Amino acid sequence: KITGRSYEDTVEALLELIDGKPAAVFWQCSEGGDALYKHLRSINIVMLPKTALSSFDQEEIEETHVSALFRHADANVLMQILSSINHEEANRLYGPAKRLLFASDHIWRGSYNYAVVNRHEEWSVSTPGILTLSDQTIDEMARIRENGLRKWAIMYFTDPETEGYDASCTEQIAYAYARAKKYDLEYKEDIWDFIRLDLKYGENFENKHGYEEVLEALTEGASTPSLRIFYATKACLTLSI
Repeated sequence: KITGRSYEDTVEALLELIDGKPAAVFWQCSEGGDALYKHLRSINIVMLPKTALSSFDQEEIEETHVSALFRHADANVLMQILSSINHEEANRLYGPAKRLLFASDHIWRGSYNYAVVNRHEEWSVSTPGILTLSDQTIDEMARIRENGLRKWAIMYFTDPETEGYDASCTEQIAYAYARAKKYDLEYKEDIWDFIRLDLKYGENFENKHGYEEVLEALTEGASTPSLRIFYATKACLTLSI
């Protein structure tokens, strides 16, 4: 608005709002805002190979690819995808944009405070159409996510300000994380719940004598991963009464 705040005040307020959180991605486009807006709308939806889904969900889908909402304003997502995609996919991702600037969560950005990723000048104009990610890209993203989540879990559960467990639990947390993945737990919240159970009921708790109902809940193939950890938690609570 003409009577609104100045450009400088707007930028200052935006940076204050972000406050170090992975809450924004800045796209630099020399063709202007309209061209960038049109491009971003064209990549709101991407196609993923169904191997990106959990094994439970894959059984319900006959198609080779599935559509998914692409959070191209999420710095954490951008860090993971830009570290994985091939040249053709990157070309379609950038479109008319020349540069991306963002600060992802420290788990994903490593030692860097923020990322500045430029589009290669020799790339030709991208072909219109839905951005489709390859199996190789999904596999690389999964590897990056695995490493990041494992590191995150250890940092989180040994941090006195969060869960407050002793640092000596590091190996137990890593082992619990590996078993959570064995039971096809995909969502961070479900994996965290499994680790809490392991720390509360003892290492390798689901394989202990008397915990047969817990193991049965975790391996119930007809249930979603989230339901499996839900019923496993209920079974643990029943045992502790």
